[in-house]
Amino acid sequence: EKIHGWPRRTGRSRPRFNLTTAWLAVIMSPSISVIPAKATHVLPHSALWAIVGHMTGATPSRFDLNAADWDSNPSRAALATAVSDCIRKSLPLEPSTRVMDYGAGTGLVALQLLPAVGEVVAVDTSREMLKVLTQKLVAAKIRNVTTALCDLQREPFTGAAFNLIVSSMTFHHIKDVAAVLGQFHAALKANGRLAIADLDPDGGMFHPDPTDVAHPGFERAWLKQLLMKSGFVNVSDRTAHRLSKEGAGGVVREYSVFLITAEKG
Repeated sequence: EKIHGWPRRTGRSRPRFNLTTAWLAVIMSPSISVIPAKATHVLPHSALWAIVGHMTGATPSRFDLNAADWDSNPSRAALATAVSDCIRKSLPLEPSTRVMDYGAGTGLVALQLLPAVGEVVAVDTSREMLKVLTQKLVAAKIRNVTTALCDLQREPFTGAAFNLIVSSMTFHHIKDVAAVLGQFHAALKANGRLAIADLDPDGGMFHPDPTDVAHPGFERAWLKQLLMKSGFVNVSDRTAHRLSKEGAGGVVREYSVFLITAEKG
């Protein structure tokens, strides 16, 4: 039995207030400043995350660590624009279209699709990336984009079905590709569409640090075959973008990004 939210004394202890957790919640919040006005040295967000990891044992992902500065890379913005343009040219988008952007990050693709669709649910496994996106949504007073923290390799998405699911530069970080494709199929409405943008085989050179990389790009034929095994039809591919990037070993190489589209069978 509870009185004003606290359990009655029946031998059970009250919930313990965790000062460490509360303090970390404050310092990691993007909307709360704990830096004195006259401070001359401010810890970067990555350093704060390092403190959190040391105190709690939690290991932040590369995406959590780099979320605050993610949009500052012009090549990422160019890639997102190219993928968004390719999706618009390849698939019918309407004001009634409900979209899931899986691996949405800071919303670089989702926000560019927004003018052509009715609603976007931005899904990601990085809490910090979604925080950055939320800040952008609040600043721009955008109300038809929502965020969801979810890893489809571990749990299904719960909510209304989608007309379209898009995913850009996420699949090479996913270990169990077949499982996620199965989740996509389940989350789509009848005849719903799917658009996946990712790297052609890169020889493991695209990322200087391969720590969280599960695949060195994909053979398009292999991924298309897996899509068909997962229940998708009308599977087709095209090149969405080419970019030059310094990768492993500090060597600048050219990489190509494909867009594969499919329909729920």
